[in-house]
Amino acid sequence: MRVDLMEFLYRVMEELSNAGIPIVFKGAMVLNLVIRENNPSKVERMTRDIDGDWVGEFPTMEEMERALRNVVKKVDSSLDIQVNRIFGERKSAGFKIVNGSGEKIASIDLSVRQNRYCSHYISYVNGISITGAS
Repeated sequence: MRVDLMEFLYRVMEELSNAGIPIVFKGAMVLNLVIRENNPSKVERMTRDIDGDWVGEFPTMEEMERALRNVVKKVDSSLDIQVNRIFGERKSAGFKIVNGSGEKIASIDLSVRQNRYCSHYISYVNGISITGAS
């Protein structure tokens, strides 16, 4: 993949937000936006995954997979989504973003629960507002 991984992950988050997918993002991706907003330096916490809470109505795994696949393919049509963990009590849903050879590029972990500790952050890639919890 030619695009920088972090930029790609932010573009996926932006597209999920634009599509109205009810996810509150958390973890290193949101932390990087907070750092950038409050201390515009080149400090970044590298990560290879997107973490979030699916906060809308209780989804099925198929709904989550379809939403993620649509967005990932919109950002890069050569990539796909694979389920690697089904969510359950105290267990998040796990997805891999894979290339055409089936190699893992990144992952997405989504808990299914409410998250009331969220704010709006502006992604530095395309200036899209995303909902996150730092």
